[in-house]
Amino acid sequence: MIANEMTYILILAFIILTTPFMPSRLLMLLDNIILRVLAILVLLYAISLSPIVGLLALVAIGSLYLERNRRKVAVAASKLDKMDSSGDSKPATMKQLATPQKTVPVRRFDDAEDISLHFLPGDHMGSDEFHPIGESLNDKIALPSAPNGEHAASIFEDAGVAPSL
Repeated sequence: MIANEMTYILILAFIILTTPFMPSRLLMLLDNIILRVLAILVLLYAISLSPIVGLLALVAIGSLYLERNRRKVAVAASKLDKMDSSGDSKPATMKQLATPQKTVPVRRFDDAEDISLHFLPGDHMGSDEFHPIGESLNDKIALPSAPNGEHAASIFEDAGVAPSL
């Protein structure tokens, strides 16, 4: 254990434990590109000291960014709630619920053209019978290969691929 390692561990543990109590302005500074690069450099330095310090530095930096994001979401949620409130927060009465909803008028869909296709089988649709057009185009033939068993050994020995026994 490095002599300074315990000092780094205590400092990083303090940062991890006090992250929820840090001021929001301080956490919002993490958006700055210079501080992001500095956080990466601090993390690399901590990893070079020892694995434990590097792991704690990763957790500390992660907790700072996690708390910053949590606060950003809380601010965004409060702004969204303010936008949603229309001032009339009374629930709807039964009379209001019984009336049909006023919708936006929708343009009538175009009628189908006369050349629409039918997807049902019929006399004019063809058949399932297969009639060959001409001579087969299948030019495949069996390629010569090595026989199975003991006869194959001589082929490989002759080609110099296998050692002769």
